[in-house]
Amino acid sequence: MEPRRLGHVLNSPSLQLVLNEDDYLTLTPNVAFVGHGQLDQHPFEDVIPELAAVVLCGPEPSAKQTRLEILMEYGVKVGLSLDPQLQTVAVYYGEDDRQILQGQDTLRLHELFPGWEVPISEFWPPLAETQSESCNPELA
Repeated sequence: MEPRRLGHVLNSPSLQLVLNEDDYLTLTPNVAFVGHGQLDQHPFEDVIPELAAVVLCGPEPSAKQTRLEILMEYGVKVGLSLDPQLQTVAVYYGEDDRQILQGQDTLRLHELFPGWEVPISEFWPPLAETQSESCNPELA
């Protein structure tokens, strides 16, 4: 990110998005990306990330999925939902466009990260196979 000056990658708990001050709707994805262009136009606290990712592990994975869906409604361009048990990555482009990737599929997000791609299998190192029942609490 930094050598190409694309933007900033933030992870929870350093990231907290206040989406609706009237209702105090606060959501925290596990990881988010905010492009430099947005930071030039808006104060940091008013920025909606271009990418938000959640890891579906730990307590209440369905609540984490709902968190991502709400973030998409508020304007996140790309959402990632990583499921360690199924070893899949769901990629959301807007509210209605979803693609499920697994195994030897390749994640490409050229609209955000030109030229970057990673095989889905690299999200799940061999250690993850033996611990598929549990998740890393730092990612949850």
